[in-house]
Amino acid sequence: MATSVLSFIASAFRAFPFTSSRPTVRVARDIGDWSSYGPTLSGSDYLSIPAVFSAVRLISEGISSLPIHLFSKDSDNGRSRDNDHPVSRLFAEPNESLTGVAFRELVIRDAVVHGSGYALIERDGNGFPMKMHYIQFNHVTEAVDQHFGTPIYKVSSAWSSPHGGEDLIVPDCDMLVIRSFAGQSLVEVCSDSLELTQAAQIYATKLFQNGARPGGVLTHPSRLSDDARIRLRKSWEALHGGVERSFSTAILEEGMTFQPVSTSASDLQIDQLRNYQTSEVCRIFGIPPSKLFVPGSGGYASQEQESHAFVGTCLRPYAVRFEQEADRKLLLREERKSHYWQINFDGMLRSALLERYKSYSIARNWSIMSPNEIRALENLPPVEGGDLLLSPVNMAPLDGSLSAPGARAPATDPSSVVFGVGDQSTQSSPGMAEEA
Repeated sequence: MATSVLSFIASAFRAFPFTSSRPTVRVARDIGDWSSYGPTLSGSDYLSIPAVFSAVRLISEGISSLPIHLFSKDSDNGRSRDNDHPVSRLFAEPNESLTGVAFRELVIRDAVVHGSGYALIERDGNGFPMKMHYIQFNHVTEAVDQHFGTPIYKVSSAWSSPHGGEDLIVPDCDMLVIRSFAGQSLVEVCSDSLELTQAAQIYATKLFQNGARPGGVLTHPSRLSDDARIRLRKSWEALHGGVERSFSTAILEEGMTFQPVSTSASDLQIDQLRNYQTSEVCRIFGIPPSKLFVPGSGGYASQEQESHAFVGTCLRPYAVRFEQEADRKLLLREERKSHYWQINFDGMLRSALLERYKSYSIARNWSIMSPNEIRALENLPPVEGGDLLLSPVNMAPLDGSLSAPGARAPATDPSSVVFGVGDQSTQSSPGMAEEA
């Protein structure tokens, strides 16, 4: 019965008229209008720029390599991982053809480069998500349903029915959509700056490919015919053109003279321009310059500080969008009150071994963490008795009361005890006591 009802609803969605207008996100004005001249390259073309490729790779691989877990809220305001929920393994095993890391990497990459990344949610007879299928961005067209005003997605038959068929109309609830800032392609919004970056790269390439040493103007004392000029040019470029023939010796005949007029890469400040444009790429994507090895960018005192900056300014916004979209599309409305998805950044933010152990010591001594909780963070198995918390016995509340947990009465009258003197068996000494 449930299957037939769902089939009826799906057929009803497919019968809705489809509008060709694509909804756009407005922030004061359409961000796509900020480009002065309009892009001459498409989103994927910008990946030929090494700095852009590295930025996209760092973001997509950074998010996809982090674990994402489904948590349930406990009655005591705590939480625990819910590994028994039907969708708990969905991001680890989205379908038979893609691993969880590859799936998220593709969706995030499309979001960064093209503004939106798409995945079709396949549900079972009870309406629970059981699979997710990545859809390349150019196979999806967004629109608004004329009857309900809700987003719908038209998936081209090239993806849905490669052997022939109609386009697939997908309701918003069955399409996982991860967007970049305001749903805009970062590379297309900042196309002017990125095309300057590409122009500097092409210019530097041509400079080394075609630069002649010596280079300049050849002057002949008499007038040359067109054929003679062509032959002279070809013979000169054959002897001195290209990187492999740079700095070769030139032999001039018939009274010819050579006047160098070429400029070097340093005269044109090509290196400075390319370094500056790499810094521009860092600004566009929110990546710390040290991640793209920008010369003169300084750096951070430790790898931990650099990772914190990378997570805070770049990765976390994508992670929050991913988590909220997963909550909205993969959990039922009632389940969202007790369950939520979360991407775990702990592995990326791990400090050096000595710093971690110092932090663990503080957390252990002040009853913040138990030994087994610490061992779990280090991927170590639990030990017997490792769930007990400790409390310092040499601490007392400021008001003088002894009712606070961990406080202990002194063994003797404090006025009659001299530090380091007396019966040690009756003196209270600093230490740790186990709490049941």
